[in-house]
Amino acid sequence: HGAAIAAGMVVETLIAEKLGLCPVGTRAWIESSIAAHGLPTRLPAGCDPKSLVETMALDKKAGAEGLAFSFVTDIGTCKLFPSVNVDDVRRILEEWDES
Repeated sequence: HGAAIAAGMVVETLIAEKLGLCPVGTRAWIESSIAAHGLPTRLPAGCDPKSLVETMALDKKAGAEGLAFSFVTDIGTCKLFPSVNVDDVRRILEEWDES
């Protein structure tokens, strides 16, 4: 469970950075902190971004307006964003998956 949380924190912060919701460099800081503790910082091999977003859409907090995320807006601060565009999330994950 901790491994999933760790990788998810990196992914969520990547999305927040790409959407301009946190300062550039926040993801790198979180990623290096997580890696320093020996936890994963990437999605598991074979994790398809399209399927992942489809699963996220099933979450009880997701709605017709989009996906709900609690994004880090700066180190030590987070905020709930209840309607993040599904297509934006899919595009960001696909670009990251290819890198």
